[in-house]
Amino acid sequence: MLAHPLTLLIVGALLSSLLIPSWTKQWQDRQSELQVKIDLIDQLNNSTTEMVMSVQFAILDAEGQSQADYDLAYRQWEIDSRLIGSQLQAYYPNEPLAKDWNQLSKEITDFYAGSQAGYSQTEFLERKNALFAQTEELNNKILNTPIAVFH
Repeated sequence: MLAHPLTLLIVGALLSSLLIPSWTKQWQDRQSELQVKIDLIDQLNNSTTEMVMSVQFAILDAEGQSQADYDLAYRQWEIDSRLIGSQLQAYYPNEPLAKDWNQLSKEITDFYAGSQAGYSQTEFLERKNALFAQTEELNNKILNTPIAVFH
C-alpha cells in the first residue's frame, strides 16, 4: 500500500503538515523560555549586585557615593525587588521561587539596614558572600525549573 507514489505523497504531506510545525513550535518555545529565564536572571543579578555594592561603598565610606546616591540605590532596590518577585510569581505560580526570592530580598534589605550600624570587615565579607551564594542558588533554580506558560 505504501509503495504507491500517491500514497507516499499523501503520507509525506500529512507528516510535513503536522509534525514539522509541532517540532518548530516546541523549539521556538524552548528558545523563548530560555530567553525569559536569562532576562530574569540578569535583572536579578544586576539588582542584587547594585544593592550589595552600594552597601559596600557606604561601609567603606567611598567618596564616589553620597548619602543621596545610597538612598537612591535603596529606593531602586525596593522597586526592583517587587518587580522581580511579581515576575517570579507569574512565571512560576506553582513553585517556591517567589518565596525564595522574597527571603533573599529581605536578607539584602536587612543587610542595607545593618550597614547603618556598621559591620566589621569580616562580618561584611561573610554576609556579602552568603548573599551572592544565595543569589547563585536561586539562579540555578530558575534555570532548572520549567516556566508554567511554556508547558
